[in-house]
Amino acid sequence: MPRYSKMKFPDYRDWLEFTYGLETRTVNVYLCWLRRILESIEAIDHDNLQAYFDQVYLTNKQKYYQHKAAWSRFAQWSLEIKSVAIPNPKGRDEEDRHPPLPEEVSSVLCFLMGKRLPDGRKGFGLSPEHIRQTKWKHVEVAFPSVRGRQVHDPFDKGRTRVFPKEWIEVLEKFADPQGDKEVPLIPLSPGSLTPYPSKGLKRAYKKQRQYLSQS
Repeated sequence: MPRYSKMKFPDYRDWLEFTYGLETRTVNVYLCWLRRILESIEAIDHDNLQAYFDQVYLTNKQKYYQHKAAWSRFAQWSLEIKSVAIPNPKGRDEEDRHPPLPEEVSSVLCFLMGKRLPDGRKGFGLSPEHIRQTKWKHVEVAFPSVRGRQVHDPFDKGRTRVFPKEWIEVLEKFADPQGDKEVPLIPLSPGSLTPYPSKGLKRAYKKQRQYLSQS
């Protein structure tokens, strides 16, 4: 079997950088995950890939989502650029696939989705789909004189909201976009290009709101 750990996949690297505009650091992470997958399977076929992803899912769910994202993008590149279809096992059902959000992210989610919190503070009242469509490309750069960052509305280009600095810090720490502006505001897992599912957002919001009501 080829030593994939020594391969740099130049065509795939260029595709990631110029088609998706990913920064070098992000591309390197994708390539690292891809090499690990290729080193771990005996052949690029459905059974080997399915067995690999099933095992990773059981041992490390975060690693599963990261590697699945890298492989899905690789399969897309292979089909679109090389006209070669390679197996891409289906992901887990939505109910089964999302890990719980950290408590601090759920707290921010309360402000994003709630119109008014139990303690009387106002929220934005955003829908789960609104949050899912918001990406880090919608978040403006930080200015030292401003205690927040403007976030463009994904459905209305002329509208912006100011997210407090502490919200952005919590969300950015979890999302870990590493310069990839296509990463959702709240991804399925750090660095993933898949937004956190609507049902999971609703569940986290309700749980955190209930907690605040009782505290």
